[in-house]
Amino acid sequence: MTDRLDPDQALAADQEITSNNGSASLIMQGDGNLVLYESIPGGSRALWASDTWGNPGSSAIMQGDGNLVVYAPDGNPLWASNTWGNPGAFLVMQDDRNAVVYAPDWNPLWASNTYLQTQKVAFYPRQHGFHFSNRFVNRIATIPEFGTVETFGRCGGMAYAALDYYLANVPIPAYTGANYAPDGVPPDGNWLADYIYLRLMNSFFTPSALNFPAWTVHSDHQTWFYKGVTRWTKEDEFPKLRDRIDGGTPVVLGLVVANNLGDIGNNHQVVAYGYDFYPGAGFMNVYVYDNNHPDQEVLLSSDPGNPHFQASTGED
Repeated sequence: MTDRLDPDQALAADQEITSNNGSASLIMQGDGNLVLYESIPGGSRALWASDTWGNPGSSAIMQGDGNLVVYAPDGNPLWASNTWGNPGAFLVMQDDRNAVVYAPDWNPLWASNTYLQTQKVAFYPRQHGFHFSNRFVNRIATIPEFGTVETFGRCGGMAYAALDYYLANVPIPAYTGANYAPDGVPPDGNWLADYIYLRLMNSFFTPSALNFPAWTVHSDHQTWFYKGVTRWTKEDEFPKLRDRIDGGTPVVLGLVVANNLGDIGNNHQVVAYGYDFYPGAGFMNVYVYDNNHPDQEVLLSSDPGNPHFQASTGED
């Protein structure tokens, strides 16, 4: 098994080249599709394909003229890298999951653009997040003949308070849910509960908080007048997140869960501190401290066929 195709070498049906670290393989499938697979726990997933399926017995040839071509069994070309005119060029399946055609001087001529962009800041949920779950009950008012009006959770307060401690380089309070039995959270009147509540109220006055009601009522998909929540998230907000993480700063994310204003309380706030991104494949991962799941790393993941992000803890 090798990581490259040299001039005039070919991949016949069911043959492959694999990166030296085993992270990815480029396979000439028996159905005629040339596919780049990433190795993931429990299996693999496709990051790129020539979309030439339906032509069993096809082969991929790194031609002497520098062009990588998928040919049907009858010699009909089905796909090409269009890098002809570069004799001696070769194909490498790289450790970063990117397949690249290089000229003899190692100038890149074509790439699958499936390289992994990844970055994390030194924020660790077990170290910098609160060690109790977001089980707060907020008693908003008492109405005669009705009773107490309550809301549940202080996710925004816990997210911003955790970020306060991190940015001030002050250790997070070591209290766990066991310190606050039976409710599992500091009671109202406790300095920590009151501080978290204050930061919750502050979170509602950030400019982007207006997106909670706006995005809750908008369609996920594109309409005549709007991109839709999916494109806003992936095309506009995800790049902003990457810029913040690349700059070394974790950031509070608002997660839109509700699809009507009656359920707006289901929306959520977390701290993001890392990401993975495959530019050519459209796969996106975000690493977050989720105060509903203390002391663990939670991964939010999406791909081009998914309008939403799925959490590793099961939420959509």
